[in-house]
Amino acid sequence: DELNYPDIPIRTPESVLESFARLQQQISADGLDVNAVIGPGWQEVSMPVVITAPGMYRIINDYTAEQEEIGVSILSSDVYLDGNGHTFTGRSGHESYGVGMSQEEGFSNITITNFSTQECTGGVVCEYGTDILISDTHHAKVTYGITGGSIHNLVISNNTITDHPTTDEQSIITGITVMGGTGVRIEDNRIANLHPDTEWSESTGITLFSSDDLHLHRNVITGPIMTGISSTVESMDEPVSCHISDNRIFDVRLVGMYVDAGVGEVRNNSVMNGTIGVFLTMDESAVLNNTVRGASQRGLSLQGTNLTLSGNILSENACNLYIEGVDEEGFLHQIDRTNLLDERPLIYLREQNNVTIGPAQNPGMVLAVRCQNLTIHDVT
Repeated sequence: DELNYPDIPIRTPESVLESFARLQQQISADGLDVNAVIGPGWQEVSMPVVITAPGMYRIINDYTAEQEEIGVSILSSDVYLDGNGHTFTGRSGHESYGVGMSQEEGFSNITITNFSTQECTGGVVCEYGTDILISDTHHAKVTYGITGGSIHNLVISNNTITDHPTTDEQSIITGITVMGGTGVRIEDNRIANLHPDTEWSESTGITLFSSDDLHLHRNVITGPIMTGISSTVESMDEPVSCHISDNRIFDVRLVGMYVDAGVGEVRNNSVMNGTIGVFLTMDESAVLNNTVRGASQRGLSLQGTNLTLSGNILSENACNLYIEGVDEEGFLHQIDRTNLLDERPLIYLREQNNVTIGPAQNPGMVLAVRCQNLTIHDVT
């Protein structure tokens, strides 16, 4: 419930996209800082700037906002933007965005790289587009680091998003947010220290809303943070394809990884601490070689049908493994003895009769489904 309905009546990802679009329209209508250079080779531009033509653009200055501003507003497809290591800094108390694009007609073939922001509402904001690449950008003390809405083929790779805005107000802080995306790849990003010390703040490293064909690999999310990775859907009847592997999530307060209505694979992830380590609602999926440690309630919590569990290591959790179901199908899975609970095997028996389990098997847990005449003796 806390993941789906956070009780924080403040800025949402939808409002961020709406605010950016409004500010972009205002700047375009004013005709300020427009750069529409057309020609081969690199075009050097100074912030703030509005790019209205295809081309290769290189930023040549740092800039600090004086009011509501956008560092680079993109109004064209086929744009390659090199921030050249420069930084856009927002102004406290004002809406401000480092780089962004929003136009319902859509954009395509946009690359944003080597750009930095700090103390902004949003670092990079993109809405309505195809083939968007955001790589090697760096964001500090921003409310929303990288935000995408209605994007097809979106790649977010090798970015860093660190620290939280210096405010005592209630806030939702997110490293990477994607809404209504398809073909989303989020890889090799580092997200750290997004949870401020205020009591009523919600922070998530990677947030996905109603997005499909997801690939999340090798991201490192370090707390303090409320939630590491969260993927939610509008309807449980519309499962999303997701492949989540080799992510490292440390020092979470609520949930390390949460997947709603997924189909795919969750492999080789590490989650440390939190209330719940990994909470998966998935069908026909594989959960392989994950490490979950130190959850105060549940380590690995599962709900779904025909899951395959192998090689997972669960330790120092109040309840290492929790399987939930509303009918018998929710408990018919493929689970082998390579899954370890506090260094002892999980023994899952399905449709087996006349089985004896004793000290030689040394089980950490015994799960029996459709079995008869079991003998379990002299084990702890």
